[in-house]
Amino acid sequence: MGKWLQRLSGNPATRALALLHFAVFLWGFTAILGRLISFGALPLVWHRLWITALVLLLFRKTRQGLRQLSFKAWKIFGGIGLVVTAHWICFYGAIKLANASVALVALSTGPLFASAFEPLIFRSRFKMAQVLTGLICVLGLTLIFREVPAVGLGLAVGVVAALLSALFSTLNKKYLGAHSATAVTWVELTAGWLALTPCMVMEESAVWWPQGLDFLWVALLGIVCTALPFIISLQVLRHISAFTANLAVNLEPVYGLLLAALVFKEHTTLNALFYLGSGIILLTVFISPILENTQKFHRKGPSTKQNNL
Repeated sequence: MGKWLQRLSGNPATRALALLHFAVFLWGFTAILGRLISFGALPLVWHRLWITALVLLLFRKTRQGLRQLSFKAWKIFGGIGLVVTAHWICFYGAIKLANASVALVALSTGPLFASAFEPLIFRSRFKMAQVLTGLICVLGLTLIFREVPAVGLGLAVGVVAALLSALFSTLNKKYLGAHSATAVTWVELTAGWLALTPCMVMEESAVWWPQGLDFLWVALLGIVCTALPFIISLQVLRHISAFTANLAVNLEPVYGLLLAALVFKEHTTLNALFYLGSGIILLTVFISPILENTQKFHRKGPSTKQNNL
């Protein structure tokens, strides 16, 4: 795949985007697997964390990267891991409270929060293109809240998941630097697993070992839909902004909504205005790059394109 990407373009940013879209395609299955798994969000995330961390530890690059991390880096990425874990809890909680379609649409509001987090964390100027796409997200959410009140709680929890997603993506962008992506991923997921373990002990309905198909779904979730795309997402943050990454991740609902319609027939229980609101939110995926490029063109002038060739 690497050689194919090199043939696709010599631009590292373009290759990074291609890799990110592959990761997003894999993430599109997480909501489906989350609904297929019969137990609750907390044990689901707990199993997802330890399986993914175990797989990552099998790679020599992960172990080498861990030895190179400073104590300060362990603390920083461990803290980010708690944000990642809270994001997953909210995301699967939204699926259990409503359905996969609602959770996926709520998750696509990430750019609304990224447009605020990135300038604050990097101490940069707010970009009007990002603010505009954030307002478009609010319009889409308003339509969904008004027309499908029964899924309101699930949608609200899903929006919190989107906020947390934007936060940890921006923090990873800030602190990743030259650190090993696999080592950073392992630290983040292991920190989350350690934090959730006491909660599992206190959980009366905790599922310590999945049975039957649940074991297969959890294994696929942890290995194929978590370890691989999470590493890719960290690698590409070296070449693209956190906001651009969040926009690409917005394609996850597109894949997920199609799969939910195909597997669970969720399209038959949601009305047309739900999909109108969803379409408005997903529209930000396509219009934001155009707005940002237009803004850069007017700010830097037409000679910028030639200089980047």
